[in-house]
Amino acid sequence: MPLAYLSAAPRLWVVRSLSVLALSASLGLTLWKWTGTGSGPDVPGCGGPDGCGAVLESRWSQWFSVPVTLLAATLWAAVLVLTLPGVQHSLGRTADQLFTAAGALLTAGALWFGGLLVLVVGMSCPWCFALHGTGLVVGGLILYSAWRAERTGGRGLLAVAGQAAFAGLALLVVGQVFGTPPDTHLLTSTLPASPPLPNQDFPSRTASGQEDGDWRPHDQSPEISYFDGTLTYRLFDQPFIGSVRARHILAEFYDYTCPTCRSLHRELKKLQSAAPGHYAVILLPVPLSRKCNPGLPDTVTDHPEACELATLALAFWRAAPRRFASFHDFLMTSNQPLTLQMASAEARRLAPAADLSAKELTDWSAGRIQDNVGVWQRLSQENQKLPKLLLRDALMMHGAPVSGERFLEIINAAFPSQPAIPAIPVSLPVK
Repeated sequence: MPLAYLSAAPRLWVVRSLSVLALSASLGLTLWKWTGTGSGPDVPGCGGPDGCGAVLESRWSQWFSVPVTLLAATLWAAVLVLTLPGVQHSLGRTADQLFTAAGALLTAGALWFGGLLVLVVGMSCPWCFALHGTGLVVGGLILYSAWRAERTGGRGLLAVAGQAAFAGLALLVVGQVFGTPPDTHLLTSTLPASPPLPNQDFPSRTASGQEDGDWRPHDQSPEISYFDGTLTYRLFDQPFIGSVRARHILAEFYDYTCPTCRSLHRELKKLQSAAPGHYAVILLPVPLSRKCNPGLPDTVTDHPEACELATLALAFWRAAPRRFASFHDFLMTSNQPLTLQMASAEARRLAPAADLSAKELTDWSAGRIQDNVGVWQRLSQENQKLPKLLLRDALMMHGAPVSGERFLEIINAAFPSQPAIPAIPVSLPVK
């Protein structure tokens, strides 16, 4: 019997202790998921926007509409109950079978979710990895005990374990694949508690140091205002992608090292391809690093080279604006982990004559980053998620939608006068 073997060694107390810790962590993550605001709850020690909060938003965080962390908590509670002597004695062999089945489910679940985190989600969640590691340890101890029990006459336990693992994993996969994925974004349409930065009128640019020349007359720059005119941008004063004659001008706060921002970039590219000339996007980098963004919350882990990549991108736009779209796309779609060395090499390839380290360019880029950070902080008083996409007036999207279809629903609802891109209608908050 598994418990008889476990009780002969400290393994029983290892199982109990780890189960208590895992149960507490599972309940804590469930609470954070339920109390989140739609853009990723701040989980201590989890890396902020691209850590546990983002994982808890993903479609793999729930089974149909039930948080998988709640299922995990139920399983850990069952393991604890089945280690109680009174339960073991009253249920007899049934308790052994249930205990072995629980061990198999812990092992199968840990392998499934660990694989999803590494191969599919691609985000770092220390709490999740700790839970999955605990599941492997406890599940392994239980299955090892079942194997030892089978050798001494406890037949059928491993067969039960195999059946439980197969059935449980099959049900889990069905619920996650075919269940309705949760929303991973938040739409707001109210003015922030404190207004964004005052309107800024940047001086006309000169052709000095720019291999493309000053191709954007400042006095002819399209202008877009948000939040009842408290935040205004001129299209030619900062990087943008899309047509200068676009009917709708969006503004995106993002970071080049943010996986969720990369997801939104792909959807914005599809949008511009589906409706050529209708949408332009002002690009406002907000690095996730205290080196240039000291106001980041404690739950956010600094992203390496985030400030340097944003500075390089802004300097590139300043020096070679006509080639910026290609450079920006490279930074947002690189299949390899993005590094400053890779980005610099691509910048030299696209604009070999540009001196991107010139003091004029780096100083301007640093100032623009501080402007972007200041606005982002004011827009993030209730929700600090990146990316943020200003759609129109006070309508703002925090985070990236769970799918391209969902993104098109939001765009169609935000711009009803625009010929609709096929999608299901969606209700937007009323200002």
